[in-house]
Amino acid sequence: MLSKRKSKNGTGRMKNSFLNIICLFYAFPILCSFFASCKMVPPEVFIVPSNYRGPCYVVFDQPDGHAEKWEGDARVFEIPADGILYTRARFMTGIISQTYYARDASGSMIPLARLDDKDSLPNGTIGIFQAGSAGIGFNSPKARFYLFWVCEKGVENCNR
Repeated sequence: MLSKRKSKNGTGRMKNSFLNIICLFYAFPILCSFFASCKMVPPEVFIVPSNYRGPCYVVFDQPDGHAEKWEGDARVFEIPADGILYTRARFMTGIISQTYYARDASGSMIPLARLDDKDSLPNGTIGIFQAGSAGIGFNSPKARFYLFWVCEKGVENCNR
């Protein structure tokens, strides 16, 4: 016959239940504020010239920069031949969906893979390394920017 264990004073289970309720009482508002701060921002599309290899910068909040471009609900950033785009678009934080393309001479868009390891590319193909990197201080102490690398296996262009 199985017997139930009882604590010495009979309050063990009640004490645990009370502690669980207290923990939930404090954890719930903290979790709510955390998830509320994780806002979704518009998707972003980056387009690089198909012959470009090396670092790409998108420098935000630049008064003399390029106007912000939109296609549907996505912000579009067309990287120039030198790899540095100055834009008037404002820097956004939150959960962002980013996609990358190379545009060839005919205007065709070639999707670029995001890489965790630059050596994982097959020979002769290009991909994006360090996608989603951001920083402060590109051309002024307060400038915010994105940085990513367009890499090709076997070509020395992803030196960090």
